[in-house]
Amino acid sequence: MIDKEKQILKDFEEGKFVSLGKDEVDRYKDYAQPMMKKPRRVTIRLSEYDFMGIQAKALEEGIPYQILISSLIHKFVTDRGEFVK
Repeated sequence: MIDKEKQILKDFEEGKFVSLGKDEVDRYKDYAQPMMKKPRRVTIRLSEYDFMGIQAKALEEGIPYQILISSLIHKFVTDRGEFVK
């Protein structure tokens, strides 16, 4: 196990985790619900240069280019990435 997993297991065994109340569980379920919906297909047009760049970056990361594109869009939508404004 990696260090983080060992720490989580240690904390659990020491009783540092507490159960959430039903209201709080329901609230988190509501947060997660939109993410559980089936992904939608989207067709976009890219320049050959951009497409080749995305494929190269995906290859560097060891992931399919579709996953990279989806990740970039998600980061943009959730304001978790740095983008030129």
